[in-house]
Amino acid sequence: MGSPIFNPNDRVTDPPVGGNLPEELKGKTPEQVAEWYRTRETNAAEKHRQDLERAKQAAVPPPSAPAVPAAPTEPDPAKWWSDPEKATREAVQKHGVSKEEYTKLAATAQRNLFETAKIITKDRNPTRWERFGPDVEQIVKTFEPHLQVDPTMWDMAMKYVLGMNSEKLEAEAAHQATLPAEPVNPGAAAPGTPTPLPEGVEKVLTGLNISEDAYRKADARMKEGAWPQTMDNTRRQ
Repeated sequence: MGSPIFNPNDRVTDPPVGGNLPEELKGKTPEQVAEWYRTRETNAAEKHRQDLERAKQAAVPPPSAPAVPAAPTEPDPAKWWSDPEKATREAVQKHGVSKEEYTKLAATAQRNLFETAKIITKDRNPTRWERFGPDVEQIVKTFEPHLQVDPTMWDMAMKYVLGMNSEKLEAEAAHQATLPAEPVNPGAAAPGTPTPLPEGVEKVLTGLNISEDAYRKADARMKEGAWPQTMDNTRRQ
């Protein structure tokens, strides 16, 4: 008789209840076990995301505080006596505005203020600006830059131009006074009261469905010689 294929050591025993589950899952239903694992994976993914976010923030350097300008230092008195020109140049370079910066800023402000003063003077002299404005502007342009932006100087230039042309303006005003006045249009005459219709005509018009206005227009045309066409006058020459 042959030997058996399996010996007692080859017997497979049933796994313990709960298998290799953690202690907190032993005795739980499959649904509860699945929910536990889903929650664990979700929490792990969220923690990983937060770790990445913190790593990104740590990689970005914090904004540096703006540099605080150093307090102005008083020049060395000895330099003023030994080399005043050099001491002055150094003080201007430290605390002053460069010529290029001043020129750039002043040019923009000068143009804006110049046009503003020009508009103010134009609004004050609406009837005279079109004629004398160019002369006023030419005079103002001869002033110093700080005076060209002063509306008072523009007004003075306008008064000067008007004074130079006072005789011409007086002659024009005197000539205008001698011109005949324009005739006043009396307007159209009020229409008179229409004459009453002949007796019985109104009744006939009502029966023929003809308005009184149409009758009066036809009557006026006939008085002017424009007779209505009938069988009797169609071929009339």
